[in-house]
Formats: sequence, C-alpha cells, structure tokens
Amino acid sequence: MAASKTTINPIQSLQFATAETAILQWAACYQSTAADMTAVLPAGAASALKFLGFARYAQVSGATSIELITAGVAAGNAAAAITAGDDLESGGATGTVQTRTTGTIIGRAMDSAGAAGDLIRYTILKPI
Repeated sequence: MAASKTTINPIQSLQFATAETAILQWAACYQSTAADMTAVLPAGAASALKFLGFARYAQVSGATSIELITAGVAAGNAAAAITAGDDLESGGATGTVQTRTTGTIIGRAMDSAGAAGDLIRYTILKPI
C-alpha cells in the first residue's frame, strides 16, 4: 500500500471577544489585564501577558470577536532573524514573533527566518 501524500496538521481554535481596531492574520494575541479580559495585541516585544493564541484570520476595524488558533501549528511574521528550534515570544505591537529573551514563551520555531517579515511555521506552546 502506498503512503499517503497528504499531511494533517490539526489545530484547535476558539472565539475571543476583542476591542482592538484591527488585527493582522497570524498575530500573537494576549489576554487583556482590563476587567473585560478581551484578546489584545501585545504592547511591544517580550510581552509578559497571558498568551491566548494566534489570529486565524485578519480582523477588520469594528469587529468584536476574533478566532484564535490555540493549539497546533500556526504561521506568522518574524520580527527579526530566527533559527529553527528557537523558543519564541512577542516580537512587537503588531503580533510578530522573535527569539525569546524575557517574555512569555508562545511557540517553538519549525523554520528559520533570515530577516524581519519572513513567514515561518511554529508549534504553539502554552505556559504551565
């Protein structure tokens, strides 16, 4: 019997309320510290907020909820060069990713990025 030529990458996604004006596809989103506990973009690199997931689709201004990939494999834009296998954290206020320094670990790079703006795949990691 021949091997299958398809690959299954199961993901888990959930809907979250948000008050952000716009969120790019694949942006890393975090739990707001405000009383409403909505999904928000990080204030900058190395965010220490509780990580929720990555935006499955772009959100336009005025939307009140967003679907986030919370488990599995996602893709996103690098904020700088990244080596496959690096632990990742927020790379900036638009939800990019970078090699972890001091922020919340949100994933592990499956690909290397040569420069800012490169699209890479990563495995989502949730802090315990």
